[in-house]
Amino acid sequence: MKLLVSTIKRGANPSEPSSSVYTLSDCNYAVGAAPNVQDAALRRFDSNPRGGMRGARGVAVGDGATFVANFDSVFRYDRAWNLKGVTSHPWCADIHDIALHDGRLWVASTRNDCLVQFDLDGNVRDIVDPWGMGFVEEAFGVPRKREVTVDDLRDPRTHEKSQTDRLHLNSFAFTDAGDLIISLGQIRVNGHCESALVKLGASGGVELIHRNAEAPVPAHNIVALPDGRLLHCDTGGRQVVAIEPQSGCVQPIIKMFGGYTRGLCRLNDDRMAVGVQNEVWMFDPDRAGHVERIRISDDPRESIHSIVCA
Repeated sequence: MKLLVSTIKRGANPSEPSSSVYTLSDCNYAVGAAPNVQDAALRRFDSNPRGGMRGARGVAVGDGATFVANFDSVFRYDRAWNLKGVTSHPWCADIHDIALHDGRLWVASTRNDCLVQFDLDGNVRDIVDPWGMGFVEEAFGVPRKREVTVDDLRDPRTHEKSQTDRLHLNSFAFTDAGDLIISLGQIRVNGHCESALVKLGASGGVELIHRNAEAPVPAHNIVALPDGRLLHCDTGGRQVVAIEPQSGCVQPIIKMFGGYTRGLCRLNDDRMAVGVQNEVWMFDPDRAGHVERIRISDDPRESIHSIVCA
């Protein structure tokens, strides 16, 4: 088993790299690092002193390649980490999770609340926009989003983030039945913040399957288990929860005691890996009492973003 782990170095100054991709190998889980991922081209115009436009984001493996995102681009590497291509588009920015599915590269474009589908040549093929589904206004009482007329969302000088990133669509997963689950990580509703999971059925229909009325920071990451449950990072609650889509029942699986909870992956042996600041925690979702912790960095600013099996 091998894991790839992307990180953001929060507070990194402009003169230092803000990202890494680490490889956790089998047996003793020795840690090695891939070359630093290129920073966003316009990072120098980012006013956020913390995360902002820094860091490596989503990671996906397939088609004989490894795909790693930063704020505005997805880089395609061969197995020796030679750069083979870059996918970027003005409509796609503040990238979070990515995945390969049905021959397409799916990218969570958090800056405009959309899920963008690219072909493997980098062309946009489709966009999933939850604002166009009608349920957002009804379920949350959020005024309909204004049309985004920004020419290039990759440039922070062209727009105000609060006007384009209002649902913080940051993660997604596909179930065995073919349903698409999307995470609305932090919905700004009447002066407070919520989070939600929404199912787009394989045969049509949109369904709200989970709603957290308090989301002080965005929730992240979804993993669909074979038994139908969804595991979800409740980052604000510093825990991983299991959600039963039919009943909406929420069960805490594992509680963290510090660190930022983000990055979630099902391992080959059915255990789970979750990122807790600069550590990977591995656990059995049905017996979460035993946790194996692996520190990948001694830099307290470094925070895990994504974990995938390679």
